[in-house]
Amino acid sequence: MNQLLKDPEKPKLQTESKQSEVSAGGSAMLDLQVKGYPKPDIKWTKDGQEIIAGGRIKYLWEDEESLSLVIKQVTAKDAGVYTIRAKNDLGEDSTQIELIVKSAPKITKKQSDMMIMIEETGTMTVQVEATPAPEVTWYKDGQLIEESNRIKIIKENSDTYKLVIKNAKLTDAGSYSIVARNEINQTTEIWKVGIRCPPKIKKGLGREPRVINEGDTLNLLIEVESDGEPTINWYKDGQLLTASDRVKMTKNGNNYILTVSGAKVEDAAIYKAEVVNKHGTISDETRIRVYNLTLESKIYFENNLLYFA
Repeated sequence: MNQLLKDPEKPKLQTESKQSEVSAGGSAMLDLQVKGYPKPDIKWTKDGQEIIAGGRIKYLWEDEESLSLVIKQVTAKDAGVYTIRAKNDLGEDSTQIELIVKSAPKITKKQSDMMIMIEETGTMTVQVEATPAPEVTWYKDGQLIEESNRIKIIKENSDTYKLVIKNAKLTDAGSYSIVARNEINQTTEIWKVGIRCPPKIKKGLGREPRVINEGDTLNLLIEVESDGEPTINWYKDGQLLTASDRVKMTKNGNNYILTVSGAKVEDAAIYKAEVVNKHGTISDETRIRVYNLTLESKIYFENNLLYFA
C-alpha cells in the first residue's frame, strides 16, 4: 500500500514583507513562501493581468517552498500591487506584495513660453513624475519665488504643480523655472513669460463735441501710457491724416498732439487718434464743429452741411 510522503495540506502563502523597494533600472525580487501539498498552482497578477515569464520577467524557485518573481530593468510602470493566488485540491490562499519603484523626477508635461495680459491672471502648469514625491521649487530670473497675495504655489494632485500670478505686472515678465528633486536625483525646466500690455489712453480727446471759430487753431491732445514707444495715427472722418503746412503732429512726453492751424469750414469732422504698440491697439475720437463768423448769426459747418445755432 502506497503511503503519501507528506500529509495533504491546503495552500498557505507567506511573505516576509508586504512591500519591496527598488530604484528604476535595477532588478526587483518579490519573495514568497509557499506551503501546501499537493504542490499548489501559483498565479501572479497585477492590475488584473497575469504576469507571464519571459524577457525581463522570470520565476525563480530557490527550494520547494521558496518562490521569487524577478523583474529586471525595472521601470515606473512595474510599480504597483502584485496579487498571488495558490490553489490545490484542498483549497486556496492569496496574498499581495507592493512594488515601489524609486525614480528620479521627470517632467511629463512642460510649460511652454507664454504671454499674460497685464492686470489679468496667468497660470503655469508643470507635471512631474517621481518616487518618492519630489520637493518642487519655483524660480524667476534665478531667484526663489515665494507666495504672496498675488502669487500662489499650488500642488493640484500627485504630479501636477501650478504657479498662479494674479493682477499681472510688467515686472512679472522674465525667465521662469521649476526644480524638482528627490533622493534619487533632480530635474529642471525653464521657460519665458512675457506680459502683454496694450496701450492705454490716460487722457482722451473728450466726449462732448468741440466748436471752434473759423481761422482758429485746433489742438487735439491725448495722454498715452505704453510699454515701448507707440505709433500714433490720426484720422479725419476715417481718412488717415498726413502732415502738411496746416496739419502738424507732435509729441511732448506722453502727450501726443494734433494741430490744425487756420481752421476752415471743411475741417469740421470726427477726429480719431489710434494708438498702436506691439501688444495691441486702442483709439479715441471726438467731433469738431467750425463756426463761420462771416455771417451775423452764428452758423457752423459740419460735414459740409450748414447749421444755424
